[in-house]
Amino acid sequence: MAAYTEEEIQHSLQDVPEWERKDGSIERTFTFNEYLDGIQFVNKLAAIAEEKDHHPYIGVDYGKVTVSLTSHDVKGLSARDFDLAQRYDEAYTNLES
Repeated sequence: MAAYTEEEIQHSLQDVPEWERKDGSIERTFTFNEYLDGIQFVNKLAAIAEEKDHHPYIGVDYGKVTVSLTSHDVKGLSARDFDLAQRYDEAYTNLES
């Protein structure tokens, strides 16, 4: 898998509007009313990461879970990052339903 070009990154960011680019990664902070709700969400993220064999940085704070995605093997962003971002967005949306 190759690193995305700048044009591909800009196009893919449109599909994950809650994510923002930070240096060589994309990042989003998900919010929760309770600490344990965030922890349960982290468990869902970890299961998806294992399924996709693509593991993000996950930071946990009270009421917040911050996820950062990058593809270290290609030293940049790739389709894997944007695919995982979409999966994480879906998991979060399904929690709210």
